[in-house]
Amino acid sequence: MREKLILNDVTTSRTAIGVIWYEAWLQVDEVTVSYAKIWDKPSYNGKLCVCTIETREGHRKQGHSKTLLNRVESRLSKTICTNADFTPEGFLALGNRPVLDGYEQATGPRSDSMNFVRDWDLM
Repeated sequence: MREKLILNDVTTSRTAIGVIWYEAWLQVDEVTVSYAKIWDKPSYNGKLCVCTIETREGHRKQGHSKTLLNRVESRLSKTICTNADFTPEGFLALGNRPVLDGYEQATGPRSDSMNFVRDWDLM
């Protein structure tokens, strides 16, 4: 199995508070299987926040989202946290991730299920 991380800074412009947005994609054997949007803000005290994350239908519950986040952490040398605002799927997969300073650990999902990727083959 061959894994590849694609990490893009998609920040359209630097704001006064210095927000950076990344899009991260994980490919396994040349098939895109997982996606995340990650924010980097000075107020996160050197940490990152995963804002959206999704794994492609047919590839879920195989650890791809965890692999994706671990690879981003390694590439950027920062810990990825959450704001504890999870869909049911996100809570099951990432509910044990660290939470950003000022947020409380989630005890359950807080949002409905949703999809973020419109076309997995045109990432």
